[in-house]
Amino acid sequence: MAKILINGGPIQFIRNFQLLTKIFKSILSQEPIRMSTYTIENLISASNSLGQPGQIGQNANQILMQFTEDENAWQLAPEIISSDATPDQLKTYAVTSLKNLIRKRWGLVDEAQRATISGFLFNFIIEYARKPQIFQPLLDEADLALVYVLIQEWPHNHTTFFNDIISAAGTSEAFCCNSLKLIELFCQLVLEDNDTEIPYAKSVELANNLQNISQTIYTFLGGVI
Repeated sequence: MAKILINGGPIQFIRNFQLLTKIFKSILSQEPIRMSTYTIENLISASNSLGQPGQIGQNANQILMQFTEDENAWQLAPEIISSDATPDQLKTYAVTSLKNLIRKRWGLVDEAQRATISGFLFNFIIEYARKPQIFQPLLDEADLALVYVLIQEWPHNHTTFFNDIISAAGTSEAFCCNSLKLIELFCQLVLEDNDTEIPYAKSVELANNLQNISQTIYTFLGGVI
């Protein structure tokens, strides 16, 4: 896939959000993948028990942490994230399951699924960042998951990503701020984080390609300031 942008500008991203959720489910139904043993109902119950005193709260936290590490948990993520019935904390754990998939098992995911997950995350971030009230840890985790996609695939895929988020920044002040955060996070992981798992050769490649678009980013930053 050449880029995350799908048939149009930033508004089209928002319109495609529900469609991407359906595509995500359709892809999963096309092949015999072992589904997660967790149910959304049980995860909602655990999420609602977070912060409870004693063993109840501890058990709830353990269930949700184990869920994020389950290699099949990501299959439930789009439904959890898209539903108005799921608590924001549970949505955050679902995004973490996607982040763990991207960081640890991305190479095992086929190209169609990778493209759909990437598009789903980007659409979610644009839509969610524009809301008047948000759960900041959820947006932070989604931003990080998307940046890990870029670390894995950019610039060979998602070639116009930075141009896309700069374009989308004009749709709202909130997403403009989040575009800045995405750029900052990517630069930190590539250029500054000595503890990152990015191989040295890959970090050099990313840094060189980042330099190639530096003028675009500087122009954007100058316009914001």
